[in-house]
Amino acid sequence: MHKQTLFNKQKYIRLYQGEGSNAALTSLHHDKEYLEQLTFESKDGYSRELWDSLEEVRNFSIELWDLCQKTPPSQ
Repeated sequence: MHKQTLFNKQKYIRLYQGEGSNAALTSLHHDKEYLEQLTFESKDGYSRELWDSLEEVRNFSIELWDLCQKTPPSQ
């Protein structure tokens, strides 16, 4: 069975293309902080499923940063 992800990379890529790197990186950072809080401090405590999504967000953060450094956003 394929695990469904809670994370949508396209949201941040669209932000980057439309509003630039600051908007995309800031949005990702805020969403990551929120997900971290949910992962460890939800009413049910620690969530392994959210931890897996958090790892995906952290890895994408590096990808997005690299993209922002290498490619100017579309105008």
